[in-house]
Amino acid sequence: MRSFWLLTSLAAILGPAACADTVPFTYNRADFLLHGKPYQMIGGQMDPQRIPNEYWRDRLSMARAMGLNTIFSYIFWNDIEPSPGAWDFTGQNDIKKYFQIAQEEGLNIVFRPGPYICGEREWGGFPAWLSEVPAMAVRTNNKPFLDASKAYLEHLAEELAPLQVTKGGPILMVQVKNEYGSFGNDHIYVAALRDMLKSQYEVPLYTNDGGGESYLAGGQITGVLAETDGDPKTGFEARDKFVTDPTSLGPQLDGEYYVTWIDTWGSNSTHNTNDCNAAALKSIQDDVAWVLTNKSSISIYMFHGGTNMGFQNAGLWISNALAAVISSYDYGAPLDESGRPTEAYHAIRKTLRI
Repeated sequence: MRSFWLLTSLAAILGPAACADTVPFTYNRADFLLHGKPYQMIGGQMDPQRIPNEYWRDRLSMARAMGLNTIFSYIFWNDIEPSPGAWDFTGQNDIKKYFQIAQEEGLNIVFRPGPYICGEREWGGFPAWLSEVPAMAVRTNNKPFLDASKAYLEHLAEELAPLQVTKGGPILMVQVKNEYGSFGNDHIYVAALRDMLKSQYEVPLYTNDGGGESYLAGGQITGVLAETDGDPKTGFEARDKFVTDPTSLGPQLDGEYYVTWIDTWGSNSTHNTNDCNAAALKSIQDDVAWVLTNKSSISIYMFHGGTNMGFQNAGLWISNALAAVISSYDYGAPLDESGRPTEAYHAIRKTLRI
């Protein structure tokens, strides 16, 4: 009996990696583990709902050709449930098909369902009808909002939970909300989202926040792996300094490494790109090489941005002024809006092949 107690106690302390030989994807303090072997996510962000579904395979094959092994994807609630209870998983909303194609192209998946995703998307991906629900308060411990979020996440799980790596699919991890630490610190709310997703998925959950003390304090959730975005050196140092809960510590992942930035309307705005900018391309190569040399993981944001269809482009409040995002979400990405490789594509590919 005593031996049994010691073994079960040890398993509890070791956490997700305790059964690495039987769990397809897990992690320990230093590494992600895929089928028991260390796995570096060499990832890139690409959102299926910004890309005509006829082009999905082409874009995914280009990601694999650049050297990526993992695709990170937002899911836009406002496209999937445009009116209350009207669910649409067809066309560009056929996320299941997109993930299946990714697997066929040799790519794994980390998906980011929100419910709020930001992503320079209209109202962060929230459907407009939420604003008409009585007593609604979004991104907080509010029953109408949590009820609506639960319905959305449950319908999404019906489509996607069968595609987890534990069931032979490509899904390795699921993100809980997005950059919540930049907005608030309602830990009852984020714990509720965690519990919803834990009831739907077997794979690890993680959070993604900016690399600063207040961001991590607001966004970190007990029992969920805490990761950062932006500059990898700053983010990794901040995560190790400010996240002290051992249940949120694990391998380092830069969940959004920004190659450039968004384009906005305005007389002083130009298209952001690193083409013909040797110094910027060298900086990207150096950052990617540093992350990989340090046995950490990375997701290029964006690998391919696509287009905010219709009126789905958003606005940002910057320096007390509205910065309206254009319909194009090209982002100066390695693969441009129309699917052509840029100088950044070739520079990153060269780094990954070394």
